Amino acid sequence: MGVAALCESLDAPSTMTSAMIEAKKGREEQLKTLEDYLAGQEVGFKNHWGGKPFTATYDAAVYTRPRADVKCRFPASVKLLDAAAQCDDNEVRELLESPEAEGLDANVANHEGLTALHQACIEGSQKCASILLQNNADVNAKDFDWWTPLHAAAACGNWRIMNMLLSHGADVTAVNADGDLAFDIAEGKKSREILEKEHVKLGLCEAALELKREQTKDDLAAIVKDMIEKKISLDSPNTLGATPLHSACCNGWVEIAATLIENKVDVNAKDADGDSPLHLAVWFLQYKTIEVLAEAGADLGAKNRYHETPMIYAELQEDGTMIRILKALINKRTSVARASEADVKMRSRAGTKGASVKRKSMAEKQKTATLNMKQEREEAAKYANLMLGKKQDGDDAESGTVIYDKGAAGAGAASQGADPKAGLYAQPNKTGTTDSTPTGEKPRPAGWDDPMPEVKDETKKGGCCIIL
Repeated sequence: MGVAALCESLDAPSTMTSAMIEAKKGREEQLKTLEDYLAGQEVGFKNHWGGKPFTATYDAAVYTRPRADVKCRFPASVKLLDAAAQCDDNEVRELLESPEAEGLDANVANHEGLTALHQACIEGSQKCASILLQNNADVNAKDFDWWTPLHAAAACGNWRIMNMLLSHGADVTAVNADGDLAFDIAEGKKSREILEKEHVKLGLCEAALELKREQTKDDLAAIVKDMIEKKISLDSPNTLGATPLHSACCNGWVEIAATLIENKVDVNAKDADGDSPLHLAVWFLQYKTIEVLAEAGADLGAKNRYHETPMIYAELQEDGTMIRILKALINKRTSVARASEADVKMRSRAGTKGASVKRKSMAEKQKTATLNMKQEREEAAKYANLMLGKKQDGDDAESGTVIYDKGAAGAGAASQGADPKAGLYAQPNKTGTTDSTPTGEKPRPAGWDDPMPEVKDETKKGGCCIIL
């Protein structure tokens, strides 16, 4: 069926559903509204956000006015890097060869150390790479991870650019920060064949290549040794905030890491991303290095700027061995911390004399209780004197004097089931005169035989009850 026939069949009401008919009708209304609007008529519009409908009139002057001058301008170096990343060879040529760009360095790099030639090799732009090489771009420039343009081209499988770089003197023995030659990370059979031929041409056997791979480690060891001799801070960071310890730990160079730790470097130093040496050792699965860092007191729960801990890195790598090692180290440190805390508490107790933690013998406890009881009695007597110290008619000079009488009614009666409070209260001396006073006793004051007043308050102190 042809296109025309298909359109005719769709237009036929017999073959169209009600939904299709409504959709076609709505579209026709939209086109009619747009036509009226562009003609300058006042047109009503529906508000699809749920508000009220509104009207508008097209004003051509609003849409044809001249644009304002561009206020944001980028330097030529930024434009060059962007043009290389966009494979815009015309702009690359214009920037490097135009009189306005005089003095522009073809080797300018971004925040990761990548030059325009690196970008062209990654993107596979032969034209951009050729223009840059013709304008003195460094064929062996290294970024912050020590990758050369040849590393970048080989890793991306851009073998034609690799041939171009080699013809301009690219170094096939250059090693990146991970200890890799361009051959080690080459993508594709053709790329590896090109590099193998170069190795044969230079007479490099596998043993010689292995020595080259170890060169990075030796270079860092030499740098650390030189810094120690010249008394330069071993915590000095590079442009990315990484210290020599970061480099040693991410590559698993245990000997260099141990040397740095012996010289009191900060084992918890953080780079620009907030990663500690332990973060990098975990990410690159350097098991032995992690144990060395843990023994040196590295923070096992350190967080980077993204709030990620070394354990999160291990989980992201999905490495069971790394996760088990970290858990074991965390548990060990927790156990040691608890044992140390308990030891400190025991020492503090052992070295404290006369403090509340000192244990007392039974004799000392009894003596202390007796002294407390005596003091409480004296206080009770003073308080009773204050409450009952009024002199009554018929009292002699001793009237109002108060004693604390615990007698037989207090001490013995309690054991015989009598009222335990009997005798355990303060009372005045009996100094009144009555007919019923036994011989040898002074008469009692009037009202002495009246019933005792109801108890209003009880204050317990040290086992004694003072009844007022």
